[in-house]
Amino acid sequence: GREGSLNTGFFGSGYANAGLIGVWLYTFLISIIVVFLSRISLRVGGEVLASSFFVLYFTILQSSDLITIFMSHGLLFFLLFYSLFRYQKE
Repeated sequence: GREGSLNTGFFGSGYANAGLIGVWLYTFLISIIVVFLSRISLRVGGEVLASSFFVLYFTILQSSDLITIFMSHGLLFFLLFYSLFRYQKE
C-alpha cells in the first residue's frame, strides 16, 4: 500500500481542539481575518500587504494552530501593526 500523511491545516487543528464546533469557529475567525486584511489593503495597498502576509497565510492554512499563529508566529502583531499603519497612495 501507499504510505503518507495529509496535512489538514486549520481544519484538523479546529477539530482537535473543539470538534466540529472548532472547525466552524476556526473557519469563522480566518474569514474575519481575511475581511479585515481586505479592508486594510484598500488603505495600505494590496502589494505591500500581500508581500508581508504571504508566509503567515500559508502557515495558517497548512501547518500551525491558529492560536499559535496569533501568539508565536506574529499574526497578532501583524494585525495590530497594519491597523495602525498609515500609508497614502500616490
